[in-house]
Amino acid sequence: MKDKYIIIVFIIIGLCLIWFIYGKSRLDHQPEIFVDKIHSNYLNEDLFIKKVSWGLTYDHSIIILSSSPNNTIYPDSTSEYVFLGSEIFYRLTNDSLLIFTSLKAKTPLAFSSNIKILQYEIKNFEVMNLREDNNYKKKGLKMI
Repeated sequence: MKDKYIIIVFIIIGLCLIWFIYGKSRLDHQPEIFVDKIHSNYLNEDLFIKKVSWGLTYDHSIIILSSSPNNTIYPDSTSEYVFLGSEIFYRLTNDSLLIFTSLKAKTPLAFSSNIKILQYEIKNFEVMNLREDNNYKKKGLKMI
């Protein structure tokens, strides 16, 4: 009988340790922010593409196109493009930023830039093709 109590106590202690470690690890995973500055020599102006990733394995993300360099994790859909797809491919040409994505972002009413934003919606197999063997680089694109 005494052995059963000892086993139950060890099981409870083990479950408490697992709960404590899992709960602590969830708190340690702060959102990760990656910012890529895009400079247009043609217009002498900057845009910023920000990727915010979160979750236990950082598998949730949004991509924000902004004229502001701040590292906020909360996008402003009135002044920034917010992409909910997994990644975007882009290229700057003269006065235009070409964006290739599986899901277009809504055009924000208060977006402030002289750089024209041109979005092209591409199908999933095209996204896979661009990713494969870094084909996007061969086409002069960057990926975020």
